[in-house]
Amino acid sequence: MRRLPEKRYTRLEKFLTLFNQAWCTEEGYIIDLVETPEEFSDIAKYLQGPVMDKEFRRNLEVEEEIDFIFEEQESKFLRKIAEAENREEEERKQKEEEQRLKEALAVKLARQLRKSGLDIDEIARETGLNPETINNL
Repeated sequence: MRRLPEKRYTRLEKFLTLFNQAWCTEEGYIIDLVETPEEFSDIAKYLQGPVMDKEFRRNLEVEEEIDFIFEEQESKFLRKIAEAENREEEERKQKEEEQRLKEALAVKLARQLRKSGLDIDEIARETGLNPETINNL
């Protein structure tokens, strides 16, 4: 509704001014109908009826408060999910790094054991490396 032109030429454009969000009051959910086209004044009066009712206004304020609380809780929940995912990712990376270090140490050990003349099958049992990998060292 904010894209309505300043000058309204068609009957539809004039009717849509009744719903122009640019005219919201400080409450944010009530439209102040300042430029009501004469031909739609009866509709404007009907639309403003509930706004005059204090109970209706109170309900709108309560709904707005509930929406705010839900949005706040949802953002907290989404933050916690993101934090948990980040922790899991960090743990996964740490485990991968530890695994790489273990493999590098196993390769170093296998080289040393190979140089000392130990049997390939025994080196494989001690280091957990594949015999083919040990052969290629």
